Amino acid sequence: VEAMTMGDRIVVLHQGEIQQMGPPQELYDHPANMFVAGFIGSPAMNFFPDAQVVDHDGPVSIVLDGFGRVQVPAQYAEKARAAKGRRLIFGIRPEHLRDAALLPAGTDTATSMIVAPVDVVEHLGNEVQVHMSANGTTLVARLDPRSHPVVGEPLRLHVDPDQIHLFDAETEKAYF
Repeated sequence: VEAMTMGDRIVVLHQGEIQQMGPPQELYDHPANMFVAGFIGSPAMNFFPDAQVVDHDGPVSIVLDGFGRVQVPAQYAEKARAAKGRRLIFGIRPEHLRDAALLPAGTDTATSMIVAPVDVVEHLGNEVQVHMSANGTTLVARLDPRSHPVVGEPLRLHVDPDQIHLFDAETEKAYF
């Protein structure tokens, strides 16, 4: 990870093969596959298996088994539709989740919300790291220190729809 702070281009290798190369921010924002997505960032990107694309006479959404639904932004809608019916894995970074209780009044929270019971809360001063799980999948969220999650209680998290990632479960390559 130090290479990201010291270099203007990095190369991510896995088992002797180049997975992706480019500026650090490009790899963070647009990982080519799940390996790169999980390699860059701390804590690592959250992955939700068995994600399903839903397209019913309106905005395209991704349903996350046991967690909720995330609306796909217009710029990714066609790529999401192309992935419909395939085995998919949804990805979101811990820092792109927000405690719904702290959102400004009037924020639309119905379109991109996930909910799960809290397993662990880590108060780190500048942030609160929350570990949650449902249906055998775990996730980590990096939240504002004003958040007050309670172990054992469900927590509603807003997903930043502009920061979502979708991967093919078989090839592990990114759709977006």
